Amino acid sequence: AASIGDEWFTEHPVLQTATPTHSIIPIGLHGDDAGVQGGEQVLVITFNSLLSPQSTFDSRICLTMVRVSQLTQDVLHKISEVLRWTLDRAAKGRFPTSNHEGKTFVSKWDPNCGDSIVDPIRAKLAGKLIGNGIRAAWSELRGDWKFLKELLHLPYHYGCHGGGRICHRCKVLKFTDDPEYRYTNFLQTAGHRQSICGHREFMAMMTAAAVVSPILFVIGFHVTRIIFDALHTLDLGIYQVVVPAGLKELAAVGSRVWEGSTIQAKLDAAYKDYTFWRKGHRVKTYVSKPFKQAAWLK
Repeated sequence: AASIGDEWFTEHPVLQTATPTHSIIPIGLHGDDAGVQGGEQVLVITFNSLLSPQSTFDSRICLTMVRVSQLTQDVLHKISEVLRWTLDRAAKGRFPTSNHEGKTFVSKWDPNCGDSIVDPIRAKLAGKLIGNGIRAAWSELRGDWKFLKELLHLPYHYGCHGGGRICHRCKVLKFTDDPEYRYTNFLQTAGHRQSICGHREFMAMMTAAAVVSPILFVIGFHVTRIIFDALHTLDLGIYQVVVPAGLKELAAVGSRVWEGSTIQAKLDAAYKDYTFWRKGHRVKTYVSKPFKQAAWLK
């Protein structure tokens, strides 16, 4: 980010105000309906340092878990308020003097203290440096489309109906006769790639909505750091279109990749090659039947 002059990096408030005495830790958030308790799905929100080389299990710290059946928009909004408060305190590098509702921490009850909350430990730490100068720079928000849509109140997403926009940054369409804006157009010259909005345009659109997510105001938040989970986006997403489309081109009449006088004959040869490669590399398969031309969507 530094080498390419990335806007998120060059304008990050934490990096702009950091001194040589500060230790900056890039922080990432992740959310997904991954957990299960008693047969119910549970939203799990975690955070981690992006510098950690450890496995997911050993590097992420759980912030909260909520049963999906109890996850109303009001509950998610309150969670967002606490997340923003937590991340902002970490970004400033000092222990908080008040909680996320603005109630001051006091060591003991005093009727003259106004709107306060008794918390001796936090009252003692209030305003002091965290870890002798450690500051956290918000750097990523990761998750599947469902989580990001609900947390940020994204107006455009893959579940939108009616053939409208499905992306919060560009004008790509799910259903359209215009190949320039169809979501399956992966060309670098595609029309939707030329319609990507910047951070300021995105914030203007989002803050003008009736309901605004507190996460948008986290110190260092930037639209380019909203990152879709690779598993959902790729393996369960566009690969389902890209892989068969590529196979169709490689097995087309006239192609010399596989032997065969018909498309189906070429697909049979392709499946044999695939099986040979898979067994040689000890890769588990989810394709239990040979490739069939009839399985393609027209």
